[in-house]
Amino acid sequence: MANYTFDYTTSNPTDFAVMFAIIFSGITGLMAGANMSGELARPCISIPRGTVQAVFVTLFVYIITAFFTAATCSRELLQSNYSVMMNVNISPLFILIGIFSTTFFSSMSNMIGASRVLNRVAHDKLFGYLLHPAKIEVGGGNPVASVIISWICVV
Repeated sequence: MANYTFDYTTSNPTDFAVMFAIIFSGITGLMAGANMSGELARPCISIPRGTVQAVFVTLFVYIITAFFTAATCSRELLQSNYSVMMNVNISPLFILIGIFSTTFFSSMSNMIGASRVLNRVAHDKLFGYLLHPAKIEVGGGNPVASVIISWICVV
């Protein structure tokens, strides 16, 4: 519990709210799956079950990673070296590939989720005919026009 009392960078006490904020920000990417609910056979059952399972799997991986890192690295190393995982891994390339692929796939899932929401808003005519082009879909109901509009808004 000694590491839970004070933040080593600011000397401020940490509490549950700080730890929750760190964990929550790492898990919120799992909610992107809810945007794909239109493709599920039973979304009212699959979304809650899948979200809870994803949160627990992610939390388990975080806890195991923290446990093994704390068991194998000194406190001074963890406090002074922010890239410690690259140094203790088999190859630093694995960490770089993980960082870049996570960033890429997270942005892609958010882009697809946003485009599907935009497509549904266009179909519901919430903004009249302003979003009429976002209703264009191609084979299998893929909202390509909404993806392009979302991409333009992001860029």
